[in-house]
Amino acid sequence: MKIYTILVLLFFLLFSQFKLKAQNTEVIGDSIELSIEGYKGGQIQWQQSTDSTNWVDIVGAQKRSISLQILGCTYYRAIITLEKCSFTSKVSSIKAYTYVLTNLMADYPRNRILNFTWTDPSSPDFTGVSISNKNDSSVTFIPKGKQTASFNLNSRFDTTSFIFKPVFTDSQILQKDTLIKISDDYQRFFSQPNHYIAHRGFSAKYPENSILAFSKAAEIGCNYVECDIQRTKDNVLVLCHDDSINRVSNGKGAIADMTYAELLQYNFGYPVAFQNKFNVPIASYEDFLKTCKDNNLYPHIELKIDLTDAQAQKLIDLTLRYLPPYHFCFHSYIYNPLQLIRKYNKKIILEFINSTYTDDNLNYTLLLYPSSYDVSYTDFMSGDNIDLVRLNKLLSACSQNGIFAQFFTIDDKSLADQFISNGVKCIYTNNPLFK
Repeated sequence: MKIYTILVLLFFLLFSQFKLKAQNTEVIGDSIELSIEGYKGGQIQWQQSTDSTNWVDIVGAQKRSISLQILGCTYYRAIITLEKCSFTSKVSSIKAYTYVLTNLMADYPRNRILNFTWTDPSSPDFTGVSISNKNDSSVTFIPKGKQTASFNLNSRFDTTSFIFKPVFTDSQILQKDTLIKISDDYQRFFSQPNHYIAHRGFSAKYPENSILAFSKAAEIGCNYVECDIQRTKDNVLVLCHDDSINRVSNGKGAIADMTYAELLQYNFGYPVAFQNKFNVPIASYEDFLKTCKDNNLYPHIELKIDLTDAQAQKLIDLTLRYLPPYHFCFHSYIYNPLQLIRKYNKKIILEFINSTYTDDNLNYTLLLYPSSYDVSYTDFMSGDNIDLVRLNKLLSACSQNGIFAQFFTIDDKSLADQFISNGVKCIYTNNPLFK
């Protein structure tokens, strides 16, 4: 009897100070970690209850700390047994509330409007959501019950983040912030520092559409390059502006009538322009993609050919094998291949090329969104001067619809700079040295 009494006293001394770490707590989320403070030893069994009267053992919960999935209000306690003695902890009530956000992200926020929706926590202490926009450091409070917010992203950005923080009248409630990162891939593509596009590579000094011309463009600091795609008789994609090799090689004939192996027999050093200075093979489209990847170039890829559904899918797959969708764009005078690409991919930027600006052409471009408008600079010239009225009409329409405009092809630095300073996003040029 004396020995048992001593054991009881020792047990009381060991465990009279132990308690649950989480006491009567509210949390945001559906999980909680429970632990015992002052634990000295013995077997642990955690129990739970929905009414604090009827208790059940939690299966597998015999450790000092446990993590649980919960929802609503649940009561917890721990029973510790040493020898023949048991001690029950104080009861801790845990109230868990869910905080759910939906429609969190828009890869290409159209017209710079970004919308968020969410479900409010069910806590009676909840008053609303505080939203911090890290792009401009603004903070917006949305009261309980509204569950939606819209942001006009006036400033262009590459990536930005929003932090959603639930607000409660009880400052002791554990809060779980949600960070949402928004990537504007459209802006990312057009935000490279050098706004001059090396037209067919550095073609003023090297054979157009050759790997050499693109490598040299990279060497002088170009971010953007432009190429032209044709298809051979054996369905290999190659780079050439014309549908024949007469102008740019020492051979003759239509590309569509020759195999890739046959084309490799000729010198594509553009002998008419450079005599026999260069000896380069015709470039395959895949070799061009490798060059862009290796040199971090952002290509504007002109489709000189129409596409079938299967060919469009194959072209997309091949390009994405080397470059992410924000790292290139397709453009063409032919509308059908652009439509097919949009059918199978919603993120790739597309550019509809036009010699003159019309409202119809611009509307066709907008149907391809994310898209931009390519047009000849000559349509905006009045003699030797820029027609600012006509230019501003186009740029205003583009701005209202959240797209950019590019002009081709200008080799005069002064004129190119004037267009850039007046709001044209990029200029195609054969001589990007004047960057």
